[in-house]
Amino acid sequence: EIWLCDSDGQHLRQLSHFGGPWLGTIRWSPDGTSIVFDARPKGHSAIYRMNINQGTPELVEDQSPFEARRPSWSRDGRYIYFDTTRGGAPAIWRHDLKTNLDQVIASAGFMFGIESPDGKRLFYQEYEQDHLWVSDLDGGNPRQLLEVHPTPELDWEPIATSIYFASSISTGGADILAFDLSNNDLRKLGHVNQNLAPGTPSLVVSPDGQTLLYSAIDNRASVIKLRRGSLPQ
Repeated sequence: EIWLCDSDGQHLRQLSHFGGPWLGTIRWSPDGTSIVFDARPKGHSAIYRMNINQGTPELVEDQSPFEARRPSWSRDGRYIYFDTTRGGAPAIWRHDLKTNLDQVIASAGFMFGIESPDGKRLFYQEYEQDHLWVSDLDGGNPRQLLEVHPTPELDWEPIATSIYFASSISTGGADILAFDLSNNDLRKLGHVNQNLAPGTPSLVVSPDGQTLLYSAIDNRASVIKLRRGSLPQ
């Protein structure tokens, strides 16, 4: 479920009440009044929006039986980007909240579109690859950012003029790096000893670029149960 609290962890309250199905990719609207996320109450992933003061999810995009996942807001709050499996491999679409019309932005093989902070470009990741791309907002003039290699299933985020991303290390944990597009400077900011949790998002960066919030796996376990008696046919 989705929960809300103050930045110091106080005043915790539950926002969603789906009762079990997986959900994720929670993103704040630019004005801070709503969130968008994906959830599976009907088995397949669909996009929902929720006003945090009302607490009732509103269905935005359902492409049953296909998956609609990994939503993000445009900087002006008018559009929601998401990827869909309607064409087989994921492709990035844009949903207009005013007209309810969809537009294909990046064809099959791309996922997780996020606008640049100035709202002039769109960043997105190549499916199951550590390749990050940038294009115009309508998908025109795409090019690969050769210096940026986020580990697939981990996360990255554009803040100011930089792309912050995580790169897993074979010995455990992940390096946190930042690539500044204004001067092509790639910097290692530090190392997280825990293994980051796969999924979305595994890390986010504060708007001022000073604080990193990440989701890590502290413990992983399984249980074997023995059932006595005859097995069902």
